[in-house]
Amino acid sequence: MQSVSGDNNEPDQYSPRFVTDTQLPHEAFEFSYTNDNEVYQKLLSVKSTAIGADGISISMLLYSCPIILSYLTHILIIV
Repeated sequence: MQSVSGDNNEPDQYSPRFVTDTQLPHEAFEFSYTNDNEVYQKLLSVKSTAIGADGISISMLLYSCPIILSYLTHILIIV
């Protein structure tokens, strides 16, 4: 199978050699635990003023944080 770029030393993306020779990045993707404070800090760092398709803006989320923050954090942990 000929390489897409024309270089016969490099396997194309559909060849078995491409799959076995491709190195994964050294940094691994992982999930980590979060808490109310971290979620609140992330909400505070949002710069967008756009309103979502559900009609909820970041300012509405921030205003309702005293009531919804623990629930929001729980949702983010279980998703």
